[in-house]
Amino acid sequence: MRYPIGTRLRLGAVLAPLLAFTVVGSLTAVLTVNTASPAGAAFGRLRPPAVTPVAGSGFELTGYLGSKLRRTVQLQQLRGGRYVTIATKKSTQVGNFTFKNIVLERPATLRVKAPRHKVKPESQGLPSIITKPVDVDVQGQSSQLAALPPIVQPGPAPADPEDNGQVVAQFSPARPGRLVHLERLTGDRWSIVQTEVQDAAGTAVFQVADTATYRATTIATADGGAATTTNTVMTRGWSPSFEETFSGARLNAAVWNDQVRENSTEGRRTCARVDSSTRHVVDGVLHLGVGYDQSRLGQSCGYSSDYGSGSVAYLTNSQIATEKSFTFQYGFAAARMKLQRGKGMHSAFWMLPVDGSPLPGDIEVDAMEFFGESSTSVSAIGAFLHHNTSRRQVTTYGDIFKQTAAMKPVGDTWWDSFHVFSVEWTSKEYIFRVDGAEFYRETRAVSHKPAFLILSMLTSDYELRHLTPGRMSQTAQVDWVRVYQEAPRVSGGDTSSLTDGGKGVMDDLAEISPLS
Repeated sequence: MRYPIGTRLRLGAVLAPLLAFTVVGSLTAVLTVNTASPAGAAFGRLRPPAVTPVAGSGFELTGYLGSKLRRTVQLQQLRGGRYVTIATKKSTQVGNFTFKNIVLERPATLRVKAPRHKVKPESQGLPSIITKPVDVDVQGQSSQLAALPPIVQPGPAPADPEDNGQVVAQFSPARPGRLVHLERLTGDRWSIVQTEVQDAAGTAVFQVADTATYRATTIATADGGAATTTNTVMTRGWSPSFEETFSGARLNAAVWNDQVRENSTEGRRTCARVDSSTRHVVDGVLHLGVGYDQSRLGQSCGYSSDYGSGSVAYLTNSQIATEKSFTFQYGFAAARMKLQRGKGMHSAFWMLPVDGSPLPGDIEVDAMEFFGESSTSVSAIGAFLHHNTSRRQVTTYGDIFKQTAAMKPVGDTWWDSFHVFSVEWTSKEYIFRVDGAEFYRETRAVSHKPAFLILSMLTSDYELRHLTPGRMSQTAQVDWVRVYQEAPRVSGGDTSSLTDGGKGVMDDLAEISPLS
C-alpha cells in the first residue's frame, strides 16, 4: 500500500516529538540519578549566640546542615574582605554542629562552611555548604572595686555588727564560681593577700583591717574566661556616727519615736494609722508589724486605688524615726534586716529631710522597700527617690530591681536570712546596695539637706487586696542600724511639726511598678 508523500511527512511530524520525548526523558532520568545528594540538600544555618558574648571570654555557637551525616564544618570569620577559618568541627549524624569556647575581642561577621564531601571515592559526593553570615556583637566585662564600711553580713541569725572595712569586687556579666584575687600594693609590687569565689551576682567580698591600696584580679581560664583587673581603691578605718543594736528589752525612746500618722487618703493609707503596739523588741531584734486597730474593732474601712477598691478592717502600722535625735548629711546608711514573706504590706528603710517633707526640693530616699513574695516573678528589692519638685508635683526615680534576687546565696530568701540594705549618699549621687553589691545608682536628684532615718511596715491602699488574716502576724526584723560619715554630724531638736502626711505622699510605686 502506498501513502502519499504528504501523508508520510505528517506521520513523521507526529513520530518525531515522541522520539525526542523518549530520548530527552531518558537523559533526564539518567541525569537525575547521577546528581542527587544521597544524604540531604545543600543548605545550613548558623544560629546567633543566645546572649551577647563578653569580649575575651568564651561562648558557644550552634547550627545545622541539611546533609544528615557526619562531615567537616568550618567556622569562618570575615577579615579584610575574605573569610578565614577560626575553628573546625565535625557535624553529628543528623547534621547538627556546636562550636564551643569561641573567643572574640571585637564584633565580627561569622559563617560556617562545610567543604565538598565525598560519600564514596567513585561518587560525585555532596556539594559544599555555606551558611548565611551572622553579625556577632560583643560586650566588655565591666569590673568595679569599692572600699566600703562593714555593710556585708548575710546570715540566718542576729549578729553583732562587724568593725573591719570591706572591699567588694563586682563583675558584670557574672561568672559564678570564678576565683577573684585581692592584691595589695607594697612599694611598687602587687601581691595576692586574699582569694574569694565570685557569687551568682558577680560579687566577691574581702575583709580588710588596714589602710592600704588594693585591686582585684581574675586570671584567664580554660573555658575562655578573660583576665580582668579592676580599678584600685584606698581602704581606711570606719567608725559609725550612729549605731542601734536594739539590745534592750524595749525600743530606746531617747533615739526612736513613733511618727504620728493617722488614717489619710492623701497618704494612701486610708485604713491604717501608726501605733506603737505593732512593733516590739525581742532578744536584740526589732520586729515591725501590722495589726487590727483596737479602737475601731468591728468597723469596716472602704478604700480605693488604681488597682481596685474594697473594704477591710481598720489597721495599725509600724513607723519609727530618729527625727528628734539624729540626722546626718552624706555618708552610708545601713540596716541589717530579715523581711516579711507575705504581701499586702511592705517593709521599708528610708530617710526624710529634717525640714519636713514635702517642701519644694525635698527628696524622700527609700533605701529598701519589699512588698512580699511574688507569685509571678522573682522576689526583688525596690529602691526609690521621690523628688518634690513643687508643692503639687513629685518626680519618682527607681524601680523594683529584679537583679537583686540574685544578690543572695542560691536557695536563700529575704524572709529566711538577714541581709544588709544600704544607701551611699554623696553630694553628687546615691548608690544602693544589698550586702555591698550595687544594684542602682542615681544622679538626677540629690538632696543637700540633713535627713533622719525611718523604719516601717505599712499597709498602703494599693496593696490591701493582697492582705489576708493569715499574714497579719508576719513581721520584718531589724538586727542593727548604722550610719557612717566622713565627718559625723549629729543634730538634735524638736522637728515633730513634720507635715508629710505619711510615707505615701510621695509613694508612686503603684504607677511605677505594679505589684504582681
